[in-house]
Amino acid sequence: MATETNRTLAVVWPRFGPYHLVRLEAASVRLASEGWKVLGVEVARTDREYAWAVVKGARQFERVTLWQNRDYQDLRYDELRREMARLLDDRQPDVIAINGWRLDEARAAFRWALHNQRRIIIMSASTAMDARRVFWREWIKRRLIRRCHAALAGGSPQRRYLEQLGMCPEQIEVGYDVVDNDYFATRTRSVRADRAHISKERGWPERSFLTCCRFLDVKNLFRLLDAYCLYRKAMAQPWGLVICGDGPLMPALRRYEMEHHIQGVVWPGFLQQEELPLVYGTADAFILPSLKDTWGLVVNEAMASGLPVIVSRRCGCAEDLVQEGRNGYVIEPKDVAGLACRMMEFSSDLVRCAAMGQESRRIISEWAPPRFADGMARCVQAAGRLPVKHGNALDGLVARMIL
Repeated sequence: MATETNRTLAVVWPRFGPYHLVRLEAASVRLASEGWKVLGVEVARTDREYAWAVVKGARQFERVTLWQNRDYQDLRYDELRREMARLLDDRQPDVIAINGWRLDEARAAFRWALHNQRRIIIMSASTAMDARRVFWREWIKRRLIRRCHAALAGGSPQRRYLEQLGMCPEQIEVGYDVVDNDYFATRTRSVRADRAHISKERGWPERSFLTCCRFLDVKNLFRLLDAYCLYRKAMAQPWGLVICGDGPLMPALRRYEMEHHIQGVVWPGFLQQEELPLVYGTADAFILPSLKDTWGLVVNEAMASGLPVIVSRRCGCAEDLVQEGRNGYVIEPKDVAGLACRMMEFSSDLVRCAAMGQESRRIISEWAPPRFADGMARCVQAAGRLPVKHGNALDGLVARMIL
């Protein structure tokens, strides 16, 4: 058993992106003062579903990658479970923070923790509105939640969903979904100082709305194009629309743009993190119109960059990050005319738009890596106050069946 000054928290994710690293760095600094070290476990360096470049580094925490040269999408659960067990057997963490309950690495780490009687923290961005909820699946989740000791939720709707699944409110902290606010704030300030030149050089509009996402049905981009078309017809001097990203719907979206003769749309493609400040810094407002989105970290990035936002009610971040009329608006995702009206409001009053962007920056300052670190530290403390949970025979049967 680890001593009071030599305890380990293992944090498991499929792959480390930039925001995973800043969260772990902050948590490591915060927990070191209490005698904890952080072990960051990523399954693989690459994942073809997401085009992130490989992100290196780990200053304050120990980083372990299970597979350096295989893609995450190619891994089978049985081999992932064996490799996860091998690593955890070797490192013997006292507490494990797991990314939800659906992905293979979460199930593998959960299984090891149950078998080895270790405390479990669930990191969750899920809400009740993410998908159609089926009774038997929710029943299984409730049984699993009973075996957990604490939870770090994205925000208010994520907290409520965990409570619905049976987690005690006292065991839930908020602050899972944060990004490196300082990075975006600093980089976009320098971009704005040279905004006209950068926009001209890249062929981007002088004034623009921006969205940034994967091109999937749930991102609701066809309705965004419809709303933008209505907006352009109503405005004498319309802003442009920058749609940043890539994905399976790219060909269909470009066809739709041409068939409906929609002017003013720019498609920069997928941008790595070092290029994102260019689009945030040359935009005037940000839109995320998703039909469903567990959180929407691009909204954090946009707000840290000083942009006002228009966010779908179906995005998990809307309740906590959007203050109606102060830094943006919450819209119904299928209300095309309503979205067009909000776009008209923004582009008709540049002074108010800029003031709302400053309010975005103020609001998001409370959702930064230190909030993740404090939330994780309180989860560790809460978990330590509870005994290891053994569960009853039914809990054990359910765990063996699905883990």
